[in-house]
Amino acid sequence: MRTACAPWRHRRVWLAPALRAQDIRAGTGAVQAFIARAQQGLAVVGRSANADDIPGWRPLGLALARAQGGTAAVRLSCCVAPQSIARVQEPLPLRAALPALPQAMRGVAARLLEFDADTPMPMPLAVYGSVFWQHAAADSHWHEHSDSASGPRPSCHAAAARYLHEHSDLDLLARPASASQARRWLDWVAAVEEAGSVRLDGEIELPSGAAVSWRELALPGPQILVKSDRGASLWPRPAVWAAWPHQATP
Repeated sequence: MRTACAPWRHRRVWLAPALRAQDIRAGTGAVQAFIARAQQGLAVVGRSANADDIPGWRPLGLALARAQGGTAAVRLSCCVAPQSIARVQEPLPLRAALPALPQAMRGVAARLLEFDADTPMPMPLAVYGSVFWQHAAADSHWHEHSDSASGPRPSCHAAAARYLHEHSDLDLLARPASASQARRWLDWVAAVEEAGSVRLDGEIELPSGAAVSWRELALPGPQILVKSDRGASLWPRPAVWAAWPHQATP
């Protein structure tokens, strides 16, 4: 069981099924939503801390499926006592998310996965946002005690949830091993977006676990917003590029 994770943002988190209201700090409606999520065996995500969080508790985020005909999910947040966390995993790899993608996104995703694919250590590329939530809904809460003839079956909640629509972005978390690989990724993702029909968005994760918008990193300017587990702050642009060790490869 893994209950501590650094970095924390975008990590997948499963809460203990016996989660109690007194172990959550959130609005009334959000408390019940997180309890239901825990009971259904569905993942939530780590987020940055804010001033309303209890020190030592773990900050979490949850998106509820969009309403019929709507284009936006309802986003909730809370913090929980550390003992309420059952499991933590790395962000969802893009390759694992492929079955949850609409057909229009799959070709774009396949092209993205070709980046540095022929190197000894391809760059880790994960997803978050609507694609993650759709995958979690489709791939979560399998009945553990299903009979062998029929096999496991997804819950009704998973079957009904809808997070993606025709105008959804594909949010990517790239984790380059070096500044040079990060620069190549900026060129690659811009070219893939230009050639495709899907808007790409997301972040580049620095070695410290902090992250920057790849769109902002590709633009000029003296400063850039850097997000970390502790919150957000402005960094001088050269400091972002200096975050990777000079000897790092590729």
